[in-house]
Amino acid sequence: VDLSLMCAVLRGDQGKGSQYAQGAEAGYLVGKNVWISAGYNWSGFNSTDLSGNEYHNRGAYLRLRIKFAGLL
Repeated sequence: VDLSLMCAVLRGDQGKGSQYAQGAEAGYLVGKNVWISAGYNWSGFNSTDLSGNEYHNRGAYLRLRIKFAGLL
């Protein structure tokens, strides 16, 4: 089991305006190279310029990560 806290800052154009995100996450290694995590952001931000920005939005999320190293 892995526990983590997160804090992020997104700066606007030329430093004008900032958005902040804070949250916590817990994860578990389900099998070799397969990890599942659940987290919650108390405050968050969104930007269409970020890939995977759903992990910075406010609210709960579930994430599944799979490592494919050595398969190619």
